[in-house]
Formats: sequence, structure tokens, C-alpha cells
Amino acid sequence: MVLAGCDDTGQDAAVTVPEQPAPAAAPTSIMRPDMVDPEPIVPPIAPRNATIGFGDASEKLSADAIDKLNGILANPQLADGAELYIGAHTDSSGSDAVNMAVSRKRGELVRDWFMEQGIAEERITLVPFGEQNPVQPNALPDGSPNEEGRRANRRVEVRVAVEPAAPALPREPTLAEELVDQFSRDAVPPDARDQNPGAVR
Repeated sequence: MVLAGCDDTGQDAAVTVPEQPAPAAAPTSIMRPDMVDPEPIVPPIAPRNATIGFGDASEKLSADAIDKLNGILANPQLADGAELYIGAHTDSSGSDAVNMAVSRKRGELVRDWFMEQGIAEERITLVPFGEQNPVQPNALPDGSPNEEGRRANRRVEVRVAVEPAAPALPREPTLAEELVDQFSRDAVPPDARDQNPGAVR
């Protein structure tokens, strides 16, 4: 901007006024106050239990069974050394002896699969039940076979066993406990202790 003025000689002189810098823009936040950070996505933990179904007279692991076993194998507890419990079951279409043998065979298929994946045999407990524990009736009210129920009963249940809590370690008595014990001993006359040494412990 140029303004007119007079110098010492009385002549008009141009006076230059420096331009004022534009005010700096207020810093903007990279976070919008109306925006909320989304919750972090936590991948789901693989299931600790799985039920493996078997077709009639089948002694093979299906593709669906393998998928379920892989889910158990990916469980963090299993990676940390937890044990596996396998309960094997059948329907009631055969004799007790046959059903027990079939349930054992199917349970061994599952056990052997885990062993092939590197799980030590001593970490696996296999219990064959035969037809003892059905989850659905094997027969309809009129006595005819319940095919849906029998299909549900032909199964192997796999569970990642929860490790039992470690037993409490023995501890030294506290000072208060020692004083109470000593007071109890002092309160009993020596003669009484000699006559019944087991009375005060």
C-alpha cells in the first residue's frame, strides 16, 4: 500500500507501508471430534470342543470332521500343552460288543489324527462308550428306527481338557499362628501332656 506525504523539501513523497502477513491458519487436528476409533478386531478363538459325526458303518474322517479337528488343533490352550479328551459313541443298531468295538475304532481314528499332527499320545485320553450315552433316541415311539437320532449318536466328542489347579504348596506358620500354638501348649500342664501326648498338636 502506498500513501502520499511530504518530505523535508516540502515535496510530496510516497510512503510505502509494508503489507501485513495474513494470519496463520489455526492448526487443525488430525482427529475429528465426531469420529470414534473403531474397536480393534480380535480374531475369534477356535472352539475348545468339537463333535465329529460318522455315517452308518463309516470308519473314515470326513472333510467336515477334518475342519473341526483343525479348529481344535489351533486352540491356544492345546498349543500350551493342555490335554485332549476323546469320547467315542455309536447308535444302538448293533450288539453291545460290536458297538463298543466300533466306538473304539472311531475314537482311535481321531486320536491317531492328532498324533499325526504332533500331539503326544500321553496327552490324549480315549474313552469308548459304545451305545451307552445317546444324545437323541435311537427309536421312534412306535419302535421303528429314528434315523436322525441314530445319526446324531454316531459321534466322537473332542474336548480340550482344562488343566487342574496346582496343589497349594505347604507354607510356614505365621507369627500369630506360632504364638497361638505356643500359648495352647503352655496352658496345658506338663503332666497332662505326658498322659495324653496327642491331646495338643
